[in-house]
Amino acid sequence: MFIKQIIIQGFKSYKDQTVIEPFSSRHNVIVGRNGSGKSNFFWAVRFVLNDAYSVMSREERQSLLHEGSGPAAMSAFVEVIFDNADHRFPTGRDEVVLRRTIGLKKDEFALDKKSATKTEVMNFLESAGFSAANPYYIVPQGRITALCNAKDTDRLMLLKEVAGTGVYETRRTESLKIMADTDLKRQKIDELMQFIDDRLAELEEEKAELTEFTRLDKDRRCIEHAIYDRELRQVTGELDALEGSRQAQVHESHTASEAARATDADLDAAVRLLQDLERQLDLLRIDRDARDLVHAQRVQKVTELELALRDAEQGQTAERVATLEAELVTTRAETDSTRAEIHALEPHVQDLTLQERTLQRDHEDKESRRRVLLGKQGRAGQFASAQDRQAWMTHEMDQLAQVLARERREAAEMQHELATIDAQVVEAERDAAKLQAQSEAAQASSRQLREALMKANERRDKLADDRKDLWRQESRADSTLENIKDQLSALERTLYSSVDRSTSNGLQTVRDIVARLQLTGYHGALYELMDVPEEYRTAVEVIGGTSIFHVVVEDDAVASRILDEMKHVRSAGRVTLMPLNRLRPKDSAYPDSSNAIAMLDQIQFDPKFRPAFQQVYGKAIICPDLPTAAQFSKASSLDAVTIAGDRVDRKGALSGGYLDTRKSRLEAALQYKAVKAQLQQAERDAQAIKQKIRATDQQVTQAVARVQELQLQQQHAHDESAMADWQATKKTQARLATTRADLQAQLHRLEQDIHDHDAKLAGLRDEMQAASSALSDEERQELVHLEREISENRRQWQRVSQALSERKRQLESLQVKLDHNLILRAIGLQQDLVAAQEAALVNQADQVQRDLARAREQVAAAHRELQQVGQQIDAATTQITKAQQRIDALKQALAERRRTIDEQELALSRLLQQRRMFLERRAEVQRNIRELGVVPEGFRRYEDTDLATLVRTLKRTNDQLKQFAHVNKKAFEQYTNFATQKEQLEARKSELDESDQSIRNLIATLDHRKDEAIRRTFQQVAKNFERVFEELAPAGRGRLIIVRDSAPAGAGNSGNGDDDGMDVDASDLDEEDQVATYRGISIQVSFNSKVDEGLKMQQLSGGQKSLVALALIFAIQQCDPAPFYLFDEIDANLDAQYRTAVANLLHRLSDHAQFITTTFRPELLVHADKFYGVTFHNKASKIQAIAKEEAVGFIELGAQETVVAAAAAAPQEEVVEPAVEATLEPEVELMER
Repeated sequence: MFIKQIIIQGFKSYKDQTVIEPFSSRHNVIVGRNGSGKSNFFWAVRFVLNDAYSVMSREERQSLLHEGSGPAAMSAFVEVIFDNADHRFPTGRDEVVLRRTIGLKKDEFALDKKSATKTEVMNFLESAGFSAANPYYIVPQGRITALCNAKDTDRLMLLKEVAGTGVYETRRTESLKIMADTDLKRQKIDELMQFIDDRLAELEEEKAELTEFTRLDKDRRCIEHAIYDRELRQVTGELDALEGSRQAQVHESHTASEAARATDADLDAAVRLLQDLERQLDLLRIDRDARDLVHAQRVQKVTELELALRDAEQGQTAERVATLEAELVTTRAETDSTRAEIHALEPHVQDLTLQERTLQRDHEDKESRRRVLLGKQGRAGQFASAQDRQAWMTHEMDQLAQVLARERREAAEMQHELATIDAQVVEAERDAAKLQAQSEAAQASSRQLREALMKANERRDKLADDRKDLWRQESRADSTLENIKDQLSALERTLYSSVDRSTSNGLQTVRDIVARLQLTGYHGALYELMDVPEEYRTAVEVIGGTSIFHVVVEDDAVASRILDEMKHVRSAGRVTLMPLNRLRPKDSAYPDSSNAIAMLDQIQFDPKFRPAFQQVYGKAIICPDLPTAAQFSKASSLDAVTIAGDRVDRKGALSGGYLDTRKSRLEAALQYKAVKAQLQQAERDAQAIKQKIRATDQQVTQAVARVQELQLQQQHAHDESAMADWQATKKTQARLATTRADLQAQLHRLEQDIHDHDAKLAGLRDEMQAASSALSDEERQELVHLEREISENRRQWQRVSQALSERKRQLESLQVKLDHNLILRAIGLQQDLVAAQEAALVNQADQVQRDLARAREQVAAAHRELQQVGQQIDAATTQITKAQQRIDALKQALAERRRTIDEQELALSRLLQQRRMFLERRAEVQRNIRELGVVPEGFRRYEDTDLATLVRTLKRTNDQLKQFAHVNKKAFEQYTNFATQKEQLEARKSELDESDQSIRNLIATLDHRKDEAIRRTFQQVAKNFERVFEELAPAGRGRLIIVRDSAPAGAGNSGNGDDDGMDVDASDLDEEDQVATYRGISIQVSFNSKVDEGLKMQQLSGGQKSLVALALIFAIQQCDPAPFYLFDEIDANLDAQYRTAVANLLHRLSDHAQFITTTFRPELLVHADKFYGVTFHNKASKIQAIAKEEAVGFIELGAQETVVAAAAAAPQEEVVEPAVEATLEPEVELMER
């Protein structure tokens, strides 16, 4: 195993990624100029092998990152690729990659591209023979110098480190600590045993008194148990009775709530019916007025035709003109009178409207205050703690704040719509006045009409009548459409108020996206795709919850498109999409019983949407009652729900209670869906009518075209056209007035809702600030007064409403008379007058007779239609009266039922308070019984004793027990405990004695093994040192000598190789030698003789010391060979002959291990196998393989630069070697820092 390749990036001077050409498995030499980055390469290898930089701070990591020109590196890594052909690393692969990466905030290792910890890396390296106790397979600059200057004691510590005695020392220290702890425990045990012996002697004397005390105490506990048991049975009986009353009260409250809910539903239905009837009646009245006007016009036309016929026959055109002028004056006078009546009546209507709104606001304020007080009264016993009450009220206040914000926004929008409609009304009035002026000033028909023109006029008149009928139908359709839109808007607000704003925004955003992009595959929300029978709606809502607002789409592509678009929409909200192609719900096994029906089977939907509905409702069944639901839910692992909405989760959780159907999401959603369908149908009907009108308009245009050449100057001023435009304008005015009135009513209701919610929010705030949750006396009195005031206010409100309705009917009648009778009659008279004046003496008898016959037929038809509409109005009025009576009855019944519910809730609250009191008493009695402990035998003899006797007996027993107040009540227990503790302590002491002896044996064994390891390691290192030194200095001899104290162990001193100790050669050591007497290891070498005593390290020159240090390093390495070695300029201080010897030694050792060395000398290049050169350019180092000749060139160039630098610094010096050493010092010092 050897280093195959190294990759460096961002480390120190290596900026860019440097991939070094694969190394030789033998000897590799790296050369380069001073400061080029050779040592940085060496430190990079030490860095990745964790030989250096084990623990680094942020500043230290920063210092390792490259800081050259350009932006600073944010991270660095060094990667070593090992050739593992011999499988020295137990990975099973031929290559092993080790990488270390650092950044400002990270320091990570990776093994074979997998993250690893530092400990895992060290263990991995040790598995291949890299011992932490022998770090000399890497020799950086300065280590040889350190060995040269080391003391004897330092060399002894190095020997111990190589021998691995650190583990022995650690275990010995731990053993000594355990021995000290054991001695302390044994001492404490002896003291405790002495205390126990003394205490046992005292307890023997206390047992006699304790026996009598125990007998009396048993009697006391028996008596107390009998008293408590009797009280417990009494309290339990009271609780059972209260529970029965509570169940009955709950049943009655539930029944009353169901009845109130049913009445409320009937009331809502009745109100909707009344609204429908009133809208129908309004439409019928409008239709009646229109038909009445048509009938009057046709009667008038008959009269005019009769007069025209008489005039034509008698030639009385002048009298006809006079009559028409008189009628026109009368009509205009009546018009002015009617307008005066309208202007006089409008202030009364406004005053009554203000009174009605004031009474209504007062009534709703008091009703709101009453609900707040009743809510507070009902919540008095609703919560188990004040924290629950505070949490509930906080949640309610948050919900009310959200609702208020939304309602205020809607009110602002409605006010904006009212302003727009007011502007449209002003414009329509201006157009109507203009058209009326045009109609009054228009000229009638021309004098000469041909037969073709008369036929065309007849056809045109018929088509115009048909168009008028269509206009009336359009007006009714538009009115119906506006009413449905208002109803749909109210339902939409109700529906979206039942969910959070995010969901409502999400649904609206999805609809906008689908409409804008015209997406296919969008099916709608879940509630839009289903229908549920009314009896199952509560159960379906409990299971579905907010899931009914999930949106169903065809596939995930449509869902992704919608979600992508929502990302670009501000305040897009939140929505859940259900792609049908992704839904894979599992079929559930439903119970085969009539008491458990699958909810999915009760929902009506298109079969293609079954996966979506099965996802939501597939695991739910409907049961008749809660016990049955609990039974089937447990047996079938399904969610069970009753028709009333009580739910049993398949995990066992129960939920339910009163559900207000008025706030039902599903009910609101289904109503919204139904009304939306009505709106779509109404829009289709209105569109069909508009299409008919457009077709009729075309036919009228074609009829008029036939006479266009004869009426070029008159067709635009013709009565029929002017009247049509005026009627269209008046219809626009009526529609705008209706829309404005509806918007004002909605705005009024919305403002009242805002007022109610403000009052409720203020009530909740006051209730939250109140110290007590129950009603105060003032609030109870206020509640009584409110009941009376609400009743009186309701009567006044009804009286003012009736007066207002009467005034409104009078005002509407006058307005209809003005708009649809007098004004039209005046316009008609004016037109007839102009026609009569221009008729002259033309004989029109035949034509008038034909017109008269047709007009009489039209009068008869109009009369029949008017009678039919009148009958319908009478029937609708009767139905409205009955509906109003039913609403009044239902309101009274609902008020009575709600009053009953409030009384029942108050009674239930009292029952709960009594129950809580008895539960507390029962818990107290049970606690007393538990405190008595196990009841002694014989307690049943007191069961039939009366309570008075038990109390007297208990008093007598307690008096006797007072005589034993000083007795130790735990004497028996303490005696037994102390005896048991004594036995346990004796056994523990025996165990500690055995442990102490075992630890002493372990320490002796560790000491022996440590001494043996030190002796064995010293002998092996000494032998290797002699052989290596002889190879490096063939004429000399080197020895390692143990320096031992001459005095006994522990009395020696620490010297530096002085002669105050005894020297022992390796060959003189034996197993009996005491390592404790070793003081150090000295070195004696001779470079010229094998028999001389030799010199010590202090007596050698610098080069000789370096050679001896190298010999010691090689000796240590041969004790524990590594697969590769890294030497950084180990030949720097050697003489030339010794550098050659070191080179030869490395060449021989490279047969069995890989060497990577850096050098400034040429000797190591002689036998090297591969050469690498390091260059430095633009503050960045690069390393690449070079030829041997280039390596020699590097060395020669470096030597020349060194000579020049030395000559410049010290001209008088001729010696080169010190100068070389001087040039190395800055780099050595830099690396050491």
